Amino acid sequence: MEKQGKMHYAWWIMIASAAIYAASVGIIVSCAGLLYRAVAQDFGVGVSDISLYTSIMYLTVTIFLPFAGKFLNKFDVRYILTIAGIINALAFGLMGFYTSAWNFYISGVALGIGSTFLIYGTIPLLINNWFKAKAGTALGFAMAFMAIGGAIFAQVAGALIESIGWRPTYMILGVCIALLILPFTLFVIRSKPEDMNKQPYGAEETTNKEAVQALKREIEVRE
Repeated sequence: MEKQGKMHYAWWIMIASAAIYAASVGIIVSCAGLLYRAVAQDFGVGVSDISLYTSIMYLTVTIFLPFAGKFLNKFDVRYILTIAGIINALAFGLMGFYTSAWNFYISGVALGIGSTFLIYGTIPLLINNWFKAKAGTALGFAMAFMAIGGAIFAQVAGALIESIGWRPTYMILGVCIALLILPFTLFVIRSKPEDMNKQPYGAEETTNKEAVQALKREIEVRE
């Protein structure tokens, strides 16, 4: 804690990370399978023709992931995650307007680019920057929302498909992705505590432990 009764800003980074995971995995990945069959039946194609976009998404992630670190080192993580969030929200929401299977493949590429930054690498980097203590706890909490988001939005998506159809469902889920990601990337996420003249959570405790260990070593040497 920064001051008694005041939550350390690192915990807001954890909450932001949880929201990003809930949108990026809980909606985009977990809800995808619920929509395949409805789209395939409407288009008169096989389910595999629609689901192929997810394979394209993962292939795109594989291609772009080696270059992600260069972008993260060169540009502010807020802007990278905001752009990635906009890409994923649009790519998923626009599926509600598509009229053929190949349109979904375009979204697959876009989702792969966005997911490279939203799912892989960036969140663990942020957590490690902001937490000198309890980093594992913070990352575990954030990652839990992959499953929690999936459980919640799977029920929402299923109900929407039954009541209003797959096209509006994609659009609504696209809006949900934007609402879960963009407020946090724009107003909460900061790459490092130093950007806000703060220290990582547990920095003081870590410094004290290091000082104690150094003193012990000095005493041992003198003895």
